[in-house]
Amino acid sequence: MGQVRAYAYMHGAPLPETGSFPEEVLAESILRERNLQLAGVSLIARLIARIGGMADKELLHYLDMYKEELFQLRYNSKYVSATERWKLRIRKEAEKNAQIFERLERMTVKD
Repeated sequence: MGQVRAYAYMHGAPLPETGSFPEEVLAESILRERNLQLAGVSLIARLIARIGGMADKELLHYLDMYKEELFQLRYNSKYVSATERWKLRIRKEAEKNAQIFERLERMTVKD
């Protein structure tokens, strides 16, 4: 709930008591505001990506990066960033392709 207190302070709102109902309401309104902002940016980004011919995977990567900053997920020490997840996904795809080619090579009859 530290984000709620910081948000209220930044916007000049009175600080609600920790654990109180007004703090819960403020936390929910912050979450809804951020979800609305993410939905708007996602819509515009998808439209621009279609026009520009950007790959869906690349667009999703950029949207993940925006989301983790918007929701301040990167400041959690146990959080795996979008870039790290992107690199891991690419590495797994490459390993899967390598396994497929190795299997194909074993199945190929050599003269």
